[in-house]
Amino acid sequence: PRAYPENGADNLSRIRACVVADHPELFYVEGVRFSTTYNQVTELVSDASIEGTFYLDASESATVQKQVDVVASAFLATVPADADDYTKAKMAYEYIVRMASYDHAGADSLDWYDGEGRPAGQTMDNVFLDHSAVCAGYSSAYQYLLQHMGIQCVQVRGVADGDGHAWCIALLDGA
Repeated sequence: PRAYPENGADNLSRIRACVVADHPELFYVEGVRFSTTYNQVTELVSDASIEGTFYLDASESATVQKQVDVVASAFLATVPADADDYTKAKMAYEYIVRMASYDHAGADSLDWYDGEGRPAGQTMDNVFLDHSAVCAGYSSAYQYLLQHMGIQCVQVRGVADGDGHAWCIALLDGA
């Protein structure tokens, strides 16, 4: 019997997905590499390592984050300080749907995405900088704005009408 479950890499991929879903500012995180070394005598793990993989290097991701912050800050400056959560959430929603269009070509490309490079339209920077995204990009951008306005918001990924989908759940004015 091995001390580490065979599906350890799958578990780490799920953990990575959950962390990235909670932190849209981690738009540059691609995945994780997991490796183990087993002692052949005891059949126990003698060494394990986890290494992150990234779409962008540290310099590129910092540059993109600064660009996103300029755009997001311009919007956030328009939100009245005394606005209730519902008003803030509605303003963020209206801002995003006016600023970005749905990336139909990106959505179609996800059907044949082979894991090479960044998948189209999946992150908040696609909304703020490219003005085009799929549902995951929209929900990441929305979550980012709400979190910066002090509103609890989580991204949810699942299936809708047989296809992968992403959306947000937010706590607005206590509900």
